[in-house]
Amino acid sequence: MATLAEVRDTAAGLLGRRTPGQAINNALVLELNKSYDRTYARLKAKRLNTWAKANGSVIPDEVADQVAAMMAYSATNNYGVSPDRMSRIREKNSSAIPEIMDAGRKFDSLDEATDY
Repeated sequence: MATLAEVRDTAAGLLGRRTPGQAINNALVLELNKSYDRTYARLKAKRLNTWAKANGSVIPDEVADQVAAMMAYSATNNYGVSPDRMSRIREKNSSAIPEIMDAGRKFDSLDEATDY
């Protein structure tokens, strides 16, 4: 399971606001937390969230990258990203929901991490 902090770091990396080993600033943490709330609500409306939203949430590994992409896309209005970066984020975001739906079909449950 990925922690919300790990998924937030991935989203910050997609936005070009974090490099490995670098902490993200508090303003970005707050913005990405809001982005997570929007992403969670969007997935909940589609009945695609199978994890509980709570402080210290954990997100199933099978969908963590897709959630990060959706979070990054949701936050792009507040951060100037290059056209190339925006194109990559948009592409990842557009494939996120189909990939999350596919993950739901592949795994018995997204509630717990699966070891392989």
